[in-house]
Amino acid sequence: MTSDNGARPHPSLNGHACNGPWRGTKRQIYEGVHRVPLIVRWPGMVGEGTTSDETVCLTDFFRTFATLLEHDVPDDAGEDSYDITDILLGEPHERPLREATVHHSVAGQFAIRKGDWKLIEGSGAGDHPPTKKGGIDVSTRTPTRDAQTGEWLRLDYFNLPAANAFQLYNLKDDPAEARDLSKENPEKVSELKALLCHYRESGRSR
Repeated sequence: MTSDNGARPHPSLNGHACNGPWRGTKRQIYEGVHRVPLIVRWPGMVGEGTTSDETVCLTDFFRTFATLLEHDVPDDAGEDSYDITDILLGEPHERPLREATVHHSVAGQFAIRKGDWKLIEGSGAGDHPPTKKGGIDVSTRTPTRDAQTGEWLRLDYFNLPAANAFQLYNLKDDPAEARDLSKENPEKVSELKALLCHYRESGRSR
């Protein structure tokens, strides 16, 4: 049991915090959007009441199911998918399982999480502004960015963020993403930006 994204609050909820303490709602770039429940029931295989603090992604189920079915995965398939079989079965495994996890918002704004650190490209929440008619303000659906640097070359899709604006959060110390540490930690910004650009250039994160 899981979800593809966090909830989008509705007035009928009467202020209920549907995403718990996490910042953001469906379609944005914050933790309330990407941090979702994951409950696995597999009698005789997954230990009852066991938990794991490993960061996993829904894309990981592609390679995991292939492993369980003894199915080969072509090199050009599941480029961001990790096999989480050992995590599910409580077996020893390389920690952390994945080097980093990439997220994006409905507007195409990207974030990368490595360990406790999360870098967000852009200064906004990553959602799109509605038009007067309540629709989506789209000039084009083909934004262009430099694969080497990650910088936007054309910024006319859902008001994508400026190339040199970043947000940096330490999710261990600040899970609510209330304090932007980008100005205080330029080295960490550079490190995570370079890793995200490397993933873009190589076409994979696995």
